[in-house]
Amino acid sequence: MSDDPFAALDEQAAGEPVDDEDTSDSTTTEPDTDEDEKEQGGPAFPFDETKHRGVYPRHSTWDSFVDSFDVEIKPRLISEYSIRDAEKREWHDAVLQLAMDNPEEVVERIVEAREDT
Repeated sequence: MSDDPFAALDEQAAGEPVDDEDTSDSTTTEPDTDEDEKEQGGPAFPFDETKHRGVYPRHSTWDSFVDSFDVEIKPRLISEYSIRDAEKREWHDAVLQLAMDNPEEVVERIVEAREDT
């Protein structure tokens, strides 16, 4: 079972079947998350401060977004800031903040996308 609380939602959104059964091995021990969070600082905000909203990008846009995070953003978070536990809610929040800080760019992207169709 994934540590990501949204993994099943991502699979459902992608049209993939979701296995709700917990198949984790009950003999494994959980890592000391308190120690990890102290070392890494933990997420920027708690999960209970989030509001789940669906986003509906094109498949290619979503794939590029995830690739960009995995290839460019996550390595920088690790190498420059020692952040190894960036949560999806944090990067989704950051992307929305970027859009709010750059409304002219958002408008241009929407216009360009419509002109390309």
